[in-house]
Amino acid sequence: MQCCLVFDVIDGFEIVIDSRDKIYDPEETAKYVHEHFPKAKEEDLEKLYEENSQFAPLQSNEKPVSCEVCALFKEKLTYLKSNEKLCTDETIIPDYRGAEYWEKNNGRWYKESIEKLGVSFPRDAIPADTLSDHQIERDEIAAQQETDRIMSLTPEQKEKELQSGLDMLADEATRLENRAKIQGNKFDPIAWYQNGKQKLYEKYGISED
Repeated sequence: MQCCLVFDVIDGFEIVIDSRDKIYDPEETAKYVHEHFPKAKEEDLEKLYEENSQFAPLQSNEKPVSCEVCALFKEKLTYLKSNEKLCTDETIIPDYRGAEYWEKNNGRWYKESIEKLGVSFPRDAIPADTLSDHQIERDEIAAQQETDRIMSLTPEQKEKELQSGLDMLADEATRLENRAKIQGNKFDPIAWYQNGKQKLYEKYGISED
């Protein structure tokens, strides 16, 4: 029995998708027998077909290998990780196509994605699906996104959001004041509100004057 590797060419790499035994081809076998045994009798053909079985021609995406090599590739394919691909030269390369990551450049975070096979994450990049494990970086990115969102607002939209924020701030000040009275604690709702108010104006880049 002969074997072959079946592969796809992706981004210049020959990626093994299967390692299997070559199959016998009835048409190739019949052609061979008729060419080499033109005077064979009808009753002898079945035996000749069996004795002279021919393999199917290799396709453009197939490579012939020994049975030992075939077994080796089968084993390697079995233990490949989900983010790995096996090449016909037996090397294993990373496959992060479609994966997104965050990378900081000149103090700003950028979200990128990997488009090609064989490309790994940049050294200091944070894969998007692990961002939750990086509290400081996650907070920085969230703050940057909020800043970008506010910058894209029209003056009217900023005023509307600011007023909504001030209303919620006043409601919260009232709630905290009532709780402080019940618990017998000191609480200055005006000072608390004014502090929050100043931060909101700074957030939206609006002057209180």
